[in-house]
Amino acid sequence: MLIIIILITIFFMMQYQNKPKISPVNQTNNPNINQTTGLTVDQVNKHNNANDCWVIVQNHVYDVTNFLGQHPGGSDKIIPFCGKDATDAFLTKGGQGSHSPRAMQKLESLKIGLIK
Repeated sequence: MLIIIILITIFFMMQYQNKPKISPVNQTNNPNINQTTGLTVDQVNKHNNANDCWVIVQNHVYDVTNFLGQHPGGSDKIIPFCGKDATDAFLTKGGQGSHSPRAMQKLESLKIGLIK
């Protein structure tokens, strides 16, 4: 019985230690970003390639440039939405379901502003 309790304790300790560490909301020194009044769709449209990729999801703007190479589904799933509204694609996982809570947290860590 004691062995079972020890194994369960070790299991839960390992689960806790493996929780993903989420970085704080991305702060930027980009003069085009006004955190107070928000961003325009035109501003987001200028960030439309793999080297400079911003997306809009539910009227929030995210800089996903540095995340492209880390996306589990591949960067090719995101690149077509650079500079555009990706709300439907993100919420439906490109028509394949929905993203996990971890993916939602990661996206939130990349937020740089709001659409006016």
